[in-house]
Amino acid sequence: MSVSNLFAQTGNIKGKVIDKKTKETLVGVIVKLENPSKGVITDLDGGFILNNLPEGTYNLEISYISYSTKKIKGVKVNADKTTELNIEMEQDSKQLGEVTVSETKVTNTETAGVMEMKKSSSIVNTISAAQISKSQDRDASEVVRRIPGVSIVENRFIMVRGLADRYNTVWMNDACAPSSEVDKKAFSFDMVTSGLIDRMLVYKTASPELPGDFAGGMVKIYTTAMPQKTNFMAQYQSSYRDNSTYTPYYHTKTYSNDWLGMGYKDRAIPNGTPANLNSSNYSTSDINNFSRSFNNDWTIYKQRSDPDQRFNTAFSGVIKKGNFKFGSVSAINYAKTYQTFNIHRQFWDSTKQETDWTDIQSTGTVRVTAIQNFAVSYKDHKIEFRNFFNQLGRSQVTQRSSNYLAGPNERTYAELYDNRTTFSSQLSGTHSFFDGKTEYTWTGGYAYNHKDMPDYKRITYNKQRNQPDSAYYTSIPSGSANITNGGRFFSNLNETIKSFNHNIKQTIKLWNYSFDLNAGNYFEYKDRAFSAREFGYVIRSSQQAYYMKFLPLDQIFSSVNVGTPGGFHLDEQTKSYDKYNAQNKLVSTYLAGNFPIGMHIKLQGGARYEYNVQSLQSHVNQDTLHPSIITKYWLPSVNTSYSFNFKKPKEENKNYKNILRASYSKTLNRPEFREWAPLYFYDFEFNAGIYGSLYPSVVNPTGGVLKIAEIQNYDVRYEFYPSAGEYIQFGAFYKTFINPIQQVILFSGGGDSPAFTFVNADNAIVKGVEVDVRKNMAFIDKILAIRVFKNFNVIGNISLMQSNMNISKVINQATKTPLQGQSPYLANGGIYYQNDSTGTQISLLYNIFGSRLFYLGTINSASIGEMGRKTLDISISQRIYKRIAFTFSVQNILNAPFRLVQDVNRDGKFTLSNNDREVMYYRMGAYYSAGIKVNF
Repeated sequence: MSVSNLFAQTGNIKGKVIDKKTKETLVGVIVKLENPSKGVITDLDGGFILNNLPEGTYNLEISYISYSTKKIKGVKVNADKTTELNIEMEQDSKQLGEVTVSETKVTNTETAGVMEMKKSSSIVNTISAAQISKSQDRDASEVVRRIPGVSIVENRFIMVRGLADRYNTVWMNDACAPSSEVDKKAFSFDMVTSGLIDRMLVYKTASPELPGDFAGGMVKIYTTAMPQKTNFMAQYQSSYRDNSTYTPYYHTKTYSNDWLGMGYKDRAIPNGTPANLNSSNYSTSDINNFSRSFNNDWTIYKQRSDPDQRFNTAFSGVIKKGNFKFGSVSAINYAKTYQTFNIHRQFWDSTKQETDWTDIQSTGTVRVTAIQNFAVSYKDHKIEFRNFFNQLGRSQVTQRSSNYLAGPNERTYAELYDNRTTFSSQLSGTHSFFDGKTEYTWTGGYAYNHKDMPDYKRITYNKQRNQPDSAYYTSIPSGSANITNGGRFFSNLNETIKSFNHNIKQTIKLWNYSFDLNAGNYFEYKDRAFSAREFGYVIRSSQQAYYMKFLPLDQIFSSVNVGTPGGFHLDEQTKSYDKYNAQNKLVSTYLAGNFPIGMHIKLQGGARYEYNVQSLQSHVNQDTLHPSIITKYWLPSVNTSYSFNFKKPKEENKNYKNILRASYSKTLNRPEFREWAPLYFYDFEFNAGIYGSLYPSVVNPTGGVLKIAEIQNYDVRYEFYPSAGEYIQFGAFYKTFINPIQQVILFSGGGDSPAFTFVNADNAIVKGVEVDVRKNMAFIDKILAIRVFKNFNVIGNISLMQSNMNISKVINQATKTPLQGQSPYLANGGIYYQNDSTGTQISLLYNIFGSRLFYLGTINSASIGEMGRKTLDISISQRIYKRIAFTFSVQNILNAPFRLVQDVNRDGKFTLSNNDREVMYYRMGAYYSAGIKVNF
């Protein structure tokens, strides 16, 4: 029987999709029938075929990243015949006979992400919303660590190619993202819920259009503004953590606004408190009254730790009318989490142990995240307005006990509440003219970051080891307060970032040669105001005072003991350098060109000019400091790629599977405000003080500003794209640093607490290789003649790195060490299973990184390193009804410990052998989550 007789009542639609301008075939284009629902993806030659279609008329939708989606109506299919289509995709909207073309852009599919990576002039890695949904990662910190060469520090800060967070820049929706930290340049990736991400890109090489202040990676996070369709989603998830959930959870007094993460208002310095509590204008009675007005409740409460709760909801809508389209995306996410860890802490000098503590640390976190995005498009013009808001409140209680047998028993308590409010807004436009030959894009950005630490309390009790617990007493002084014992710290940070960037792209055609020119500017103004106040309890020496110091924590500062005759009162220890203002003005101009050379070579090059003014106003003792540093830099860059096939294609319209890239660029790393500021802050976690470089120290006796680090970057990469959504990449990089900024330990031994400050090293190099693979397993089905593996995809990437740094500012002794934060290796591996017919998704993901320098040591104190860890996660999603899915995941299955090690033997390696000593140790526990997700 012939095939035509067998399918007598059916026909086919066959076609090829190409770029109208370049005539290149487009691989990975999604071609779908509207009714019945059926779709295919174009192959390596841009071709597709829809088989066995009943005779009739059909509507097709063709979508592809960075191209207008086409809706082709009225395609006729006749029995025993194949209808052939040649489809040219472009950005313009027009009529093709009886075919209606509607414009949109697809950016969040896995294929779209791969194609954006393939077409980029720079070396870039991408991850799409489709891939994020498979892993069930909760936030951007878990998403970004799946990218080659990327790891996460403290579960929220990014490290690219082993370079610390300071060497990486983050933008949200083409505008600078605010730093969430006081002490360093660091965007907290855990603020962005994964379900709100359209796509994420990590640029590893510079180009003139990108900011010059990065050396590891430039991360761009995009949230959706123009949805493809109207949709409502709601998701609820509950989570259990081993050795934490249902165990004792310790906390201080709670307030009505804590459930919104805004409890800082209830813990603030009371209204009416004078600007300086120790002013001679106030009598003893006044000081007592002010002391009583503070919340003097230091009680630590105990309850059961409940499972973590998360709720997400999002609504996206789109209205289309002719060439006009309006879209809106709204989302709200709420999370309430608890965790309690037992943390072992130690510190050593070169000969003996200095401290040995065990902490019981309970942390409760409330996070509220909201997104409201709008987009409107008409023909070749689009305006987008994106808004991101994050509110986080964190309550933490640490109960520390000493295990150090050579000293007395010690119990220390720290009670902390901090608040972070982050708002980021961008208004952007894209405009195309002259049949797409001219394109103008612009983005205005505003970001606001507020961090409040109201009432950070610390107190220590001691007794001799052979005495009963009733002998514990606290050494509250009779003179000036000791802020580390009975101390109360209040701080407030407000930072705004205003920015505007715009770019004009012009396609120029001379005879038969066509190339693109890009020119633009970037303006940014950053303004920060930081202030802190420090108080501590004091009590005049007396018999009554002696006995009051033996009172337990829940009684010692009660209302009958504070602000009363013979009782405790507050003494202010705020210094002139406990506040600073800082500003940064950046004006950038760039010019770049994309020049094709023949059919195989593309050259992109140009230069960026950055004019920057960094200023700070503060004090050291009675001296006023107001440094203002002007810098001017030319930052050249060049990226070139050679595209080819090993076999000669049969047709002229080529889709190249192989790309060889090479690049060079110069970039910078500017010091952060906090790294300059002479502010002193006591870090209870490490029992250490932190100073900025303007504060005199052993490594810089007169204090001073830090120099800007200059980096030369060299990269090569080979990329192979065997089919849509698949790739294999091999890369190598080499970087040289002049004046890299490092955080160093200052420690004199003999029981003194360590301190940290910031210095410029002399120079450093970082070099490494990377391999990244993404592959569908359908080829196994072909070999074995089965249909089992087509739904499996594997990913794997590994980065091997080495760094060497020279520094001569460590007590005037030249030292060679790895660059701070650099890991010798990073690796990710994963297996994804997706069966659309059953609605099943399963992923198994593995991550590992090698030991890295955490704090740079000095002659008197060895360096501290973070030992490598392994993580293994599994997630499952199962559709249980048409629009309802059940989700389950287990993270951190291996429960590898977080461990800091002190390099006592000074060999530059961080191990538990060869006399190296453990500084910190704890396990987070495996984390189990189950939830339900509904889509309408």
